[in-house]
Amino acid sequence: MYKHRFTQLSQFAIATAAWVGLSISGATIANAEIAIGLMSDLSGKASLLGKNTELGARLATNDYNSGAVGEKIRLVVQDSACNAKQAQKAAAKLLRLNIKIVIGPICNKALFAAIKVLSPAGITIITPNIRATRIARGRKKENWLVFSLAGNAKTESEAISKILLDRWQGMAYAIADDGSIYGRGLADDFRTLAELSGQKPVALANYRPLQTKQISMLRRLQKSGMEALFIGGDAVDIALIARDADKIGLDIEIAGGESVALLPFEDSAKFVPPGLLAVMPVEPQYFPSASELVASLKRQGIAPDGGVIPGYALMQIAIKAATSTDKIEQLEFDTVLGKIRFSNDGYANAYPYRLHVWADGEIKPLGGY
Repeated sequence: MYKHRFTQLSQFAIATAAWVGLSISGATIANAEIAIGLMSDLSGKASLLGKNTELGARLATNDYNSGAVGEKIRLVVQDSACNAKQAQKAAAKLLRLNIKIVIGPICNKALFAAIKVLSPAGITIITPNIRATRIARGRKKENWLVFSLAGNAKTESEAISKILLDRWQGMAYAIADDGSIYGRGLADDFRTLAELSGQKPVALANYRPLQTKQISMLRRLQKSGMEALFIGGDAVDIALIARDADKIGLDIEIAGGESVALLPFEDSAKFVPPGLLAVMPVEPQYFPSASELVASLKRQGIAPDGGVIPGYALMQIAIKAATSTDKIEQLEFDTVLGKIRFSNDGYANAYPYRLHVWADGEIKPLGGY
């Protein structure tokens, strides 16, 4: 079952976090410890995900230290608040502590603000989720030591193209988008890859987002004889289009990208007929490599979602990188997300994509994990 939800820290987790890590304003680091920084968005709009990422990192630190023979790890936490100014202040505090590797942030503006402070000092940053092409450009042109666990900007569109073109082989399909940077970019990439494979769409369409009806667009596309429709847009519009297609009796497959993950949290979800498809990453709690951690979290009353498992994996990566003399690009990391390697561009596609379906008010993997 796929529920891309964020969870509050349990009382157990808060108690664990109180002694495992260190949240500081000006503390010094003991010589017998290796300090790793965490810039997590603990306040602001991404705070729930940020807190869970922090929790995962703290738990990984605790597990490592419990078996460490030599130097132990000290996790040094700063709140980047999903805010550029706050991120720069947080980065400056970490810089004064001579930390060489930092996990996070999870917000674009916080990440790139932190890079301005940390990169000139040669400090490595690993983000769990940001795919921006600026990472590759900055690494090439400005020698940024920045890495992303989530793949590059084309990861989603390439997964969508592979999965849907295989499924829609020999079918007449159309592409629609909302004109946004995200939606149009996804649609354009899909169309380009489809044409390169010899599977051109039968029709293209644009729509204005946040409208109450999209029936006229569907009527126009219906004339093309389409049997399937890919939509580049957000969850609300995709839900409304699926509803309107069902309302006018249009018997087609409709698919979106990972924005559909937010559908369970939208009011419009109650109108969506079963069968809406989405190409999305597999939720980390279903990774076979994470099964032991998931069982442990459940015993402790901690929901194994919302960033906890990626936070744990990020700390595993940071610990190995901090204790190795090799460059990160030369290392293979054995983590709860499986074996991970970073490309020379700084990306690691740690989250495989699968086809999911809307059924019984939930987004579920088609055919199971």
